[in-house]
Amino acid sequence: MSVVVQEAVVPAGTARSSVVTLISSAVGAGVLSFPFALRCTGWAAGLACIAGIASVEAFTLYVLTKVAEQTGASSYSALVNRMLGRGGSLVMSAVIFAYCFGSCIAYLIIIGDSFRPILLELFGHAWWTSRAAVIAGVGCGVVLPTCFRTRLGALQAVSALCFYGLLGVTGIVLWRADEILSSPDYSWDPVQAFNAHPSFLTALPIIVFGFHCHTNVISVWEELGPRPSFFRPASPLSLAEQEDAAAAAGAAAAAAAAEQQAAAEHEAQYPIQQQEQGEERQAGRRGIGSQQPNGRRPKSEKLVGMARIVAAAVGITALFYSVVGLAGYLAFPANTQSNITLNFPEDDPLVQVARAMVGLIQLAAYPINHFPARGALRDLAQHVTGHAPAGPGFVAAETLAFFTATLALALAIDDLGSIFKLVGGTCGSILILTMPGALLMRYAMSTQAAAAADAGLHAPLLAEAGASAGVHPLPLRQAAYSAWRSKYFWTGLVLVVASAALGVLTVATTLHPLPPP
Repeated sequence: MSVVVQEAVVPAGTARSSVVTLISSAVGAGVLSFPFALRCTGWAAGLACIAGIASVEAFTLYVLTKVAEQTGASSYSALVNRMLGRGGSLVMSAVIFAYCFGSCIAYLIIIGDSFRPILLELFGHAWWTSRAAVIAGVGCGVVLPTCFRTRLGALQAVSALCFYGLLGVTGIVLWRADEILSSPDYSWDPVQAFNAHPSFLTALPIIVFGFHCHTNVISVWEELGPRPSFFRPASPLSLAEQEDAAAAAGAAAAAAAAEQQAAAEHEAQYPIQQQEQGEERQAGRRGIGSQQPNGRRPKSEKLVGMARIVAAAVGITALFYSVVGLAGYLAFPANTQSNITLNFPEDDPLVQVARAMVGLIQLAAYPINHFPARGALRDLAQHVTGHAPAGPGFVAAETLAFFTATLALALAIDDLGSIFKLVGGTCGSILILTMPGALLMRYAMSTQAAAAADAGLHAPLLAEAGASAGVHPLPLRQAAYSAWRSKYFWTGLVLVVASAALGVLTVATTLHPLPPP
């Protein structure tokens, strides 16, 4: 469990706050690298990559929430444990912790790099404007107190800070880019729609990791109300409605069990007709619940609302990335740097404001990304010791230890470039692509196994029925559901292969950097 049970009883998330939380989880200083990504790809190819990758990642987020609804898992690692077993859960917990730990170190470093130039401009050189003092002071005074929260819903104000900070950075970059584009000396000659340079590959990890909020999506789902809506206000009787919904669900489950028992008795009398309906029943036996006539489970109102939340969060993030990326690239098409603010004069007051906004975004991103790290550590402890630590004592000890470790490394290291590129390209690709793909493949294979088991149970009855009728029995429909013909299996396989390719690409370009565009 990634959420304290006592606080998880009453959902605290709304549709709007969930969108803001997902955006805050995804957006970091990486937004400033998108102009460089478009320089590597060309503006048209870059926008196409942003749209395509955003669609894929929105799909994987939906996969995670749909499986979470079916399994009742309340964290990413718990979901993997139920679907892929203990080994998969151990790997997932370790990957989540490593990814979040590395990300939080980077956030502290960016905080120092963002606020220190502003303090130097205002107060000059002093011991308290040094890099170490800025990181330690802002970290201990602002970041650490926000990390003791045990629910993402409690970080709603922090998430809003990140969201509005992103708006501010976007507006400043657009303002300055418009001034450059309006200049009579501006030349469109260096602008490229498509770039066939090998540096094209460098842009892919930047875009892929720009939408990463997978470690928090299940916690957002867990805290979401049963009927999320962007426009309908939350009802004061929502808790009572949830109790009614739970009672209705229990009654529906009992009715479904009675229906399955009746179907089993009917099957014993009419095995041939029941064999024709075996494939549809198997989905229900896999725990997918009540179904429509086409064999599919009707989507719950909460899942439909979550799909809209994911679409809104990913869509807004993609729009911001596209606007900042295109504006920054067009302003400096020949020499776009990996941090677009470095292309502007250091004494530009608006750019100083943008740096402050970037620092504020990191202040919000640190506690949001620390949250899944705590859940992963709890899951690891449960796997190793058989006991999941909980309570205020664990929260306080874990938070202090985590923050102290990240602070120490942030003070000791000032350039994490290739290290975090490697961590993001391996751990990040596992979280974003590998695990959702593996879940889809597992679902397809489990459904096939259930269908085969059902066919095996019916074999003697079919043979006996055929013999009594004096006809040779037809071959059993062993392939009524085949994983090899399942769209879930092949979609999952594509995601896993894409993740492996991205990991290899990241490692290769880290060891042997590509030439600049």
